[in-house]
Amino acid sequence: MVMGMTGQKQGLDLRGTKVEVATTMAETSPRRLGELALTFIFPRKFSEAQLAELRKAVDLCPVRNSLRPEVAVKVVLVSP
Repeated sequence: MVMGMTGQKQGLDLRGTKVEVATTMAETSPRRLGELALTFIFPRKFSEAQLAELRKAVDLCPVRNSLRPEVAVKVVLVSP
């Protein structure tokens, strides 16, 4: 949602973006998420400056910021 608002504000067309999600469970008890890996695959080319703005949006995501600090979040942005 924050990425969508950022894209709209920056005039970036994010339609067709795909997100791949991979999770890894922590090895400690109780059972919980240890790592969340997100890969955003954009259907069009964005400049490094535009990608930097989208990376900032990821850092501002309220869902990401609601996760426990022990959960590692890895984000990759792919622009052809």
